[in-house]
Formats: sequence, C-alpha cells, structure tokens
Amino acid sequence: MSETLRAAEKEPARWELYTGDEKDIRDLRALEDLFDDETDFKKSQLTSGNGLILRRGKESLGFVSWRIQQKSSESTMYIERLYISKKVRSAGITAKFVQTLKAEAERAGVKKIQWHPKSSKMWSLSNKIGAERKPILAREIPIEKLDIENLFEKEGDKNHG
Repeated sequence: MSETLRAAEKEPARWELYTGDEKDIRDLRALEDLFDDETDFKKSQLTSGNGLILRRGKESLGFVSWRIQQKSSESTMYIERLYISKKVRSAGITAKFVQTLKAEAERAGVKKIQWHPKSSKMWSLSNKIGAERKPILAREIPIEKLDIENLFEKEGDKNHG
C-alpha cells in the first residue's frame, strides 16, 4: 500500500472548542486515564468556551484549557493545562494548535497569551515561537506575533544552520 493511500485513509486530527456537552465530558474522562502523575487535571476547571479538545474521528487525543485575565485595559489568555497524546505529537498538530489557539484568542479579544513551560519540549516550543520571558519563569507572546511561519522558520534555521 502506498504512503499516499495510507495517509488519505487516516482522518486528520482537529482542535474543537470545548462546549461542555456530553461528548466533551466523556472525551475528557477518557483522556484522564492517559495522564501521568505530574498532570493535575480537574474536569471542573474546564468550562464551556475555555478550552479545546484534540480529536481524530471519535478518539480524543488531547486538550488545552485556559482562563482570561484582565489587567488594566489588556486581557491575557493564560494557558493552564496542555496535553497531547505522545502517539500524535507532530509539527502538523503543533501548527493546528497554534492556528486554533490564535483564532480563539482573537475571538476572545485578548492581546497576549501566557503560560509556564513545564517540560523541555514546552521550553523548546516557547523559544521557537519567540515567546518573551516573564517573571516566575512564565512565557508570553503578543497575539500578532503568534505565527506558525515563525515556528517553522526557526525550526529550519536550527536544523540547517
């Protein structure tokens, strides 16, 4: 079987807004079993409109949750939890994540996204997208600078330079 045919058979993964419906709750419960001890995930912290679920077909593969913080006249999207199954982590999933997160941030009217990298992979991703260092090891990026082209350019520079 050719690679093209195999790739066409696999349904693409997609990030969907968490709505809190029965399917979303069921998918989050299924994901709970995949977490290691480091992940402090509580279903009650993910409410309608403040998270995304990564799905392929009927299978749930990851999620991200956030809260919106209002400081003076600017609001910031603070990423609280991010989990992507190891079996699907790829540049394509990362690109879809960045695009979808940016669209949700723009929809919410926030100016910046902030997070605390907790793994070497998150530190690496933070550096690739050009996130600024903030106090207490936080990273932050203005929405207008969040661009997948930057992610791939920097990745290519490191691999070829």
